[in-house]
Amino acid sequence: MSPYGSLHQNLLGLACPQHFLRFSSRMPSFNTTGRAEGVAANWAISGPIEVLTTMGGEGLAAQAGAKLWQRMEVQPGGRYLMYAKISVARGAVVWSLADTSRGMESRGALKPSQVSEVISDVVESRSGYLDASFELTEAGGFRVMDVIVTEVPSDAVENRQHPAHITQAHN
Repeated sequence: MSPYGSLHQNLLGLACPQHFLRFSSRMPSFNTTGRAEGVAANWAISGPIEVLTTMGGEGLAAQAGAKLWQRMEVQPGGRYLMYAKISVARGAVVWSLADTSRGMESRGALKPSQVSEVISDVVESRSGYLDASFELTEAGGFRVMDVIVTEVPSDAVENRQHPAHITQAHN
């Protein structure tokens, strides 16, 4: 069990206690690939990639500037959260969920660790597209094991009077 307990389950409860969440239809499993270069379906890579693998998730070793990303069509005006499970073996990785044409973004940085779980801030899409991305800021390697982007119903965000807290279990 991860040191974060059931962070993924807490995310689902945080976003909407009644579980009225819609999951993006373009977030396929990283365990399958339909192309010879080894990139999971609907994902793209850019930059100086040295090694690429889909064993146990989408993994890559590369120089600074290498990026694994996906553009998703979403509902304009919809609010979204991203959950990701990632392991950074070497270097530093910046993750983000963004409506790049309108400037709204949630981002963070990860240093080498065994496994990290990330939950973005709520990002509103005005353009109808969101980009989920993982970019090396220095030479290194990482593996993304799971990514979920989910729409948060507007009433779940508007009815919150204070920030929700996610309980983390530490072993």
